[in-house]
Amino acid sequence: MRIKDIKPAKYNPRKISKEQLRLLNGDPLSWQIWNIFRSRWVSRFWQENGVKIIPDISWAEPKTFDFCFAGIPKNLPCVSIQSQNIGKLKKDKYLFAIGLKEAIKRLLPKKVLCYGEDSKKDFVKSIINGVNKNIKIAWCSTWMEQRRKVLRLKRRR
Repeated sequence: MRIKDIKPAKYNPRKISKEQLRLLNGDPLSWQIWNIFRSRWVSRFWQENGVKIIPDISWAEPKTFDFCFAGIPKNLPCVSIQSQNIGKLKKDKYLFAIGLKEAIKRLLPKKVLCYGEDSKKDFVKSIINGVNKNIKIAWCSTWMEQRRKVLRLKRRR
């Protein structure tokens, strides 16, 4: 199937971040590999149909790093990460931090597009700057966080 065979959408994106299929600590390794495979397959399909992809990097724990970062070219102009799933436990933050450090070291991106809650912005920026201060960081708040801000403003009125 080709994109031209699919009904046209309301908009025509020029660049998109690849689909992320969740990797959870404790999931069977085969399930994690399967999710990475599916995510890469969808990205490849979009690329073959002319859509530019911003690779979204995800990982679970150190044993997943090799297959999670495989197939993503080094020195890309931009990669994306999602931080809204960083848990409140120290272990969750630790696993996120070591995974992000490893991704930066292996992939050497020029810019990181971060999608997540503003409360995690300083934490994520400190990890990236700790590895390479020359990497530009763009932050995109979650839709839910933006919605909460609107609702707070309405309540104040």
